Amino acid sequence: MPETALTNLHEDTQKDNKRLGNSPYTISEAASILRMSEKSIRRQIDRGHLRRCKVFGRVLIPRKDVDNFMERHSAYAFAALSADGQNQPGRVE
Repeated sequence: MPETALTNLHEDTQKDNKRLGNSPYTISEAASILRMSEKSIRRQIDRGHLRRCKVFGRVLIPRKDVDNFMERHSAYAFAALSADGQNQPGRVE
């Protein structure tokens, strides 16, 4: 995914945060935002990469955690891609 697309996605998420306040995400919502499966989100919770809280039997993830997760992992992906210039999207050798 190009860097501008991730930047736009992050900006959209921040706009949603302002509009919705600090309402936490459900696992399904977090999976959609992070483009992961619900099972992968649960794995990230188990590994301690995302926090969760249970409210009336529903598992919820704080918005700030989802934002931080997105920033950490998108920065890592771009650093790995630009480290040697290889494996960049659209690059043909």
